[in-house]
Amino acid sequence: MDFAARRMKRANRKPSLACRLLAAWLVTLMALPVPVLAQAPTGGGAAPPAGPSPTGVPASSQAANPQKTEAKAGKKAEEKGDDKTAQFPPECLSPQSPHELQTCSKFLAALNPTLADEVRQAVGQGDLQRAKDLIDVFELQQQAKFKSKAEEKEKKTGEQLVPDSPFTKAIEPELSVEIEPFGYNLFQGTGAAPAPPGTQVPVSSDYILGPDDEFTVTVWGQMDGVYKVHVNREGEAIFPRIGALPVAGLSYGELRNYLARAFSQQFKGTSISVAMGQLRSIQVFVVGEVQKPGAYTMGSLSMVLSALFASGGPTKTGTLRDIRLMRNGKVVAQIDLYDFLLKGDKSQDQRLNDQDTVFVPLVGPVVGVAGHVQRPAIYEVKSTSTLGDVLTLAGGIRPTGYLTRVQLERIADHKKRVAMDLDLAAEPVDQTGLTPVSHRSGSDVLHTALQNMDLVKVYPISPVLQKVVYLKGHVLRPGPYELKVGMKINEVVAGPLDLLPEAFLDYARIVRYSGPERTRQVVPFRLLRAFAGDPASNLELQALDELEIYSKEELKALPTVSIAGEVRKPGTYPLLRAMRVSDLIVAAGGFQRLASLKQAELTRYSVQDGKSSASTVIIDLDKAVAGDPQHNVELQELDALAVRPVSESEVGRSVTVQGEVKLPGQYWTTRGERLSAVLKRAGGFTERAYPRGLVLIRESTKMVQQTEIQKYVAAQKQRLTSEAAALIGGAGGMQGSQSQAEQAALTAQTQALDQLAARLTPGRVVVKMTSIDRLEGTVDDVLLEPGDQITIPQTPTTVTIVGAVRNSTSVLHRTGLAVDDYVRQAGGYMEESDKGNMYLVKADGSSESSWLKFKQMEAGDTIVVPQKTEAKVRPLPFWNSIATIFASLATAAVAFVIIGQAR
Repeated sequence: MDFAARRMKRANRKPSLACRLLAAWLVTLMALPVPVLAQAPTGGGAAPPAGPSPTGVPASSQAANPQKTEAKAGKKAEEKGDDKTAQFPPECLSPQSPHELQTCSKFLAALNPTLADEVRQAVGQGDLQRAKDLIDVFELQQQAKFKSKAEEKEKKTGEQLVPDSPFTKAIEPELSVEIEPFGYNLFQGTGAAPAPPGTQVPVSSDYILGPDDEFTVTVWGQMDGVYKVHVNREGEAIFPRIGALPVAGLSYGELRNYLARAFSQQFKGTSISVAMGQLRSIQVFVVGEVQKPGAYTMGSLSMVLSALFASGGPTKTGTLRDIRLMRNGKVVAQIDLYDFLLKGDKSQDQRLNDQDTVFVPLVGPVVGVAGHVQRPAIYEVKSTSTLGDVLTLAGGIRPTGYLTRVQLERIADHKKRVAMDLDLAAEPVDQTGLTPVSHRSGSDVLHTALQNMDLVKVYPISPVLQKVVYLKGHVLRPGPYELKVGMKINEVVAGPLDLLPEAFLDYARIVRYSGPERTRQVVPFRLLRAFAGDPASNLELQALDELEIYSKEELKALPTVSIAGEVRKPGTYPLLRAMRVSDLIVAAGGFQRLASLKQAELTRYSVQDGKSSASTVIIDLDKAVAGDPQHNVELQELDALAVRPVSESEVGRSVTVQGEVKLPGQYWTTRGERLSAVLKRAGGFTERAYPRGLVLIRESTKMVQQTEIQKYVAAQKQRLTSEAAALIGGAGGMQGSQSQAEQAALTAQTQALDQLAARLTPGRVVVKMTSIDRLEGTVDDVLLEPGDQITIPQTPTTVTIVGAVRNSTSVLHRTGLAVDDYVRQAGGYMEESDKGNMYLVKADGSSESSWLKFKQMEAGDTIVVPQKTEAKVRPLPFWNSIATIFASLATAAVAFVIIGQAR
């Protein structure tokens, strides 16, 4: 690769990751102070939508952040814009035919709409050479603009920091603030749901019996028997020959001894065994900041955690550290789930009684910990928590965390956000980096008290390897090498065996960053002499030096060949030794799907006697890829291979159907498909449709109409200019005042023509139809073209009157009214109305001008009353023609109105 290509490659690079992350981080900082309001939980069992982060959560940590999304969208748009500037459409590399030039103009529209219009105009006028010249000039401008941007970018770096340098990563802030509230995912899913009431589970000895419990008593000895007992509402268990025994309130461990005494009093010499059966159900209430607050029926063995799981768990506005169990109006337990989440300690979990209430208050103070800690998250903290406590919750600082600068962001006095940089490098910490070994005083950094909504950021250490040099380029083993004391070049690359074939031995260089500003320097040397130990070339290396070794191809002006058309990577490629057509195709990434493999053109240029000539060779690409020497020819300098698309491709042929059809949208069509077929595919018309008002807009028609109007206007302006020159020269013997008035009229007419030229015709194709069935087989059942827009308007109810009337308007259609009746409803004719040139525009886009006063008006008709155009001094012979053009524009305007009503 030559130096120009390398430079172009650097200029094509997108904005660095540092810039992109910095932009996203600024958006995050702006979002942090915004308070987050939780959605009120709803009862009735259905879980409400997952709420936003708790009130103290930095906005940047939320999963769906609109500000961050907007920043990313802006970044993508900016990158897209850069790519648009840097690239030149491959379709415009060598357009020859009118179709290819028109295709090029479509791609140019995204880069330069004005140029695209000029190219289309030139093609419409048949001036293909002018269209090619316009494209060639724009390509040169793009190359110059691209080169200028690359030079400006290189200038700004000041030779201090280049994209390939090891310092690029050093400035990339590898710190993510994508943090979530800690612990709330425990309640996601259904895998941890509590067991349903009455499930046979082991019962501990401290279980308290109550009504609806069941147990089985087995007796043996003097008498044998098995008794399945149910505790009634009075809390009694009834046994034959013994009677009712009160058992409610006894523990399961006490029950056996109690029953043994009762049976021994009645039956001497008996033994018993007690086993719990079906357990009673209890009702508990889960309220506060939970996903599904309400009353829950649960097993009598259920715990507080079971109730939380049944209710979906706390919302992100609810606390995990102060969950309260309330019994008889009093708080009997306060549970901190962090002990369970961080240590697996369930000792705080309490068994529920009937009518207990589990209350989840609002979340307390929260602190975010982002960056290089073991567990980045948003933590709920106690009011007395310190920096060390929060880092312990986060699992400690990773070995990659930079202790010298731990940043604490804080909201001060509800007014502003401030930052404090803390140095933890001097703090005595244990090997895990969790907590200080000894607390020296209350002013230690790790003892810094935290506040609600603080954000702790632990930045990474520099990713740049220290005490290394880098070997790059045409070598066998590139990469970093340890820098040893006094190391020289031949200790990194010892000889030719460390190089790839065709290495260039007479030139290599060291890229060095020296001084406190890390200024980039280039130190050239001769590689062959460095191998021999020549002190002038075998230089001593410094930290972060980059040894760059080149191949012969990179350092000499290689001849080039080019490829364009239906390949994945069209462009210019170096002409290597014995390079053939198949090699160029491989270098270009292979064929596109629509490439025509049977016929391609190889254009070969030659220079003889100071004159250049070109010849064309037809290549069968199938045979060339297969290795046929007749087609897989050896390439020469400046050869250009053009891979054409397949003829009459059906890909990309689509039309749009909108308005009053049952299935509006985009339809892909085949070549030769007609209007009626697509209307049937669209499901036919709705009840509100007005088929007679169908609007068909065609791009090719629009271009032809535009070209013809501009040609006609140009000719008329030339005639106006000639008459103006004659007036200035005193032709015709007119007086001075008369001549000035005539010149003023000519100027006004020229301005009117300029306004006319600025308007574009809509490209409407007039189609007469009443129904799809009657359309089939008629002249109006036109063949569709790619890009056609078909609009079916609603049934109109008005007649529109425009032009030289006192009030251009639309009035309701009434059967039996004539043209003059509708004009009277628009205020009547104006003095300058040209009644003799009135015409009628029908809903289908056609126009009528004869016997208007005797015609029956239909809904959707438009009456156009032109204005008289006679000059104040004397009439111009061609002004009526201009009036005709304005009339056609009025027709176009009416068409736009109809389209607008249809939409």
